[in-house]
Amino acid sequence: MCRGQPGYHNFLNRHVDFPWNPPLNYNQYCNVMMMQRGMGNPGACKALNTFVHAPATSLNPLCANQPNRGLNTSQQQFPVTVCRLIRRSPTCTYRGTPHNHRVQVGCWGGLPVHLPHSFHAT
Repeated sequence: MCRGQPGYHNFLNRHVDFPWNPPLNYNQYCNVMMMQRGMGNPGACKALNTFVHAPATSLNPLCANQPNRGLNTSQQQFPVTVCRLIRRSPTCTYRGTPHNHRVQVGCWGGLPVHLPHSFHAT
């Protein structure tokens, strides 16, 4: 799945959660996922992160024929959860919000390696 690409592997770890069942509590989902994925450790809380609830194979085509460091935005909306840091101490605490968003990815070697942001379609 990772094709030997550390940037791609990091992208999957930070931004893809699939298969996925919507949680009862999105705040708890973010608290658990951010810790499990190494972004919610005390003293090193990531302020904002988006999890895309779609298979990586649906995001990979966004980087087809894209130059390295190129950005591409999906036309399709994906289910996402946006996790925003609300408290750093004593543990990282997040507020989770579900959305259906278009996503923008940064590409390298024909694969997504960065997710700068997601947004509502206009």
